[in-house]
Parts: sequence; structure tokens; C-alpha cells
Amino acid sequence: MTPETRIRLEDMLSYATGASAILARHGRDGVMGDWGLQQGLIKAVEVVGEAAYKIPKAERPPLGGLPWAQVTGLRHHLVHGYGAIRMEVLFDVVERRLPPLIVELEKLLGDTP
Repeated sequence: MTPETRIRLEDMLSYATGASAILARHGRDGVMGDWGLQQGLIKAVEVVGEAAYKIPKAERPPLGGLPWAQVTGLRHHLVHGYGAIRMEVLFDVVERRLPPLIVELEKLLGDTP
């Protein structure tokens, strides 16, 4: 793993963990009632996808069968489809998709120097 790839994977882990913490701390209703929290959650998930996108395809490690295309595709949607962001879908991603990604990233980063 190159140092650049490791940094990107660490960014993915940091921002995925942050997104999960926002939703866990404030809940769906709390986030929906606070524009700043919504933007923070959107940005955190966006950065996860951006970091994934910047890892060259040849260097992308398998992450428990989680498709890279979905991770990077969500980033594209959040950046370019801002008017069509459905928070319920984003909540689902944070609650159901990020926890397994976090586990896989922790394993991967713990296994490499």
C-alpha cells in the first residue's frame, strides 16, 4: 500500500466514523431539524467517497465485498445532485452501509504498517 493510499483510507475511516457519530448523537430528527448538522453529515459522507475516488483503481483493496462504485457514486450524487439529496437515503447509508465499511477499514489499516 502506498503512503497516499493509506492516507486516503485513513480519511475514509475518519469521515465515516464522524458521519456515524453525528447521526448517533443527534438522531434522524435532530439532524433533520438542524441545517448545519445536515450539511455536516452530507460533507462527511462526501469526503468518504472523494477519498475512495482518489485511490487508483489498481490500488483499491477489497473491502468485504463492498463495491467501490457505490462509495464513489454516492459522492458524485452528493456533489453534483445537491438538489436531489434525500436525507432518508443518506441516513440509511450512514446507519447500514458505513458500519461494515468502518470495520473493514479498521482491519485493513490495522494489518498494514
